[in-house]
Amino acid sequence: MYHWDFRCVWTYRDALWSALLVTVELNLLVIVIGSLLGLVLALVRRSHLRTLRWTAVIYIDLFRTLPVLVLLIWFFFCVPVLLGGIGLSPMFCAVTVLSLNLSVFTAEIVRAGIEGVPALHVESAQGCGLSRTKTFRYVILPIAVRDMVPPLVGQYINSIKWFTD
Repeated sequence: MYHWDFRCVWTYRDALWSALLVTVELNLLVIVIGSLLGLVLALVRRSHLRTLRWTAVIYIDLFRTLPVLVLLIWFFFCVPVLLGGIGLSPMFCAVTVLSLNLSVFTAEIVRAGIEGVPALHVESAQGCGLSRTKTFRYVILPIAVRDMVPPLVGQYINSIKWFTD
């Protein structure tokens, strides 16, 4: 039977600790930026302006279909060439690409959560005299958030798994 020798872990403890800190920093940045961008995308996708809505639809569909590894390679190697040879740090490229990837899935989860609120609830709130803002704040948002939390947590876990694979 094999017994694990932990001396090698102790030998490289400084490298492992710094890798853990980079992973946590990257995760926090990607989750915050991706969630905020996804929220904005979801609201733009529900816009009444056709141009904005279709721009968001194309953006979301494009980034949902492109593999993350392809985006990382293109962003790190090709974007600097297209921008005149400027150097981009690996951390900046990783945060940008992974945030863009997370944002499109977050946008779809938020949009589905808002649109999943039964029309009867919205009509009842409007029938009681609530304004559109109060209807959204007091009726739609609590129901939508309750429905959005499980898929958002799952998406955050998928995003975190990109760093550990």
